[in-house]
Amino acid sequence: MQSLDIKYQTIPDMEVNRLQSATSDLQNSVNELNVHLTAIAALLPTLDTQTEVLDKLNKASYGTLRSLLKGKPEAQRLDQAVPPTRRKPTVP
Repeated sequence: MQSLDIKYQTIPDMEVNRLQSATSDLQNSVNELNVHLTAIAALLPTLDTQTEVLDKLNKASYGTLRSLLKGKPEAQRLDQAVPPTRRKPTVP
């Protein structure tokens, strides 16, 4: 460890200052990032709830539209527009 201290002391002051400044800048950026991550984490539960509500409304709208188009050529276009994995199961 003493060897490291001696090598550190031999780095010119100008280089030490640049190194300390760059380290400080990086730490400030990390701190700022952590603030943003905390804010994002706080929003996630609200976003999750909102997307669940929207998903239910979209599925209900699809069901209503599908019923209205039953037996019409437009029903095929609706089936092409909505991926099968997102559709509610239909009773034949």
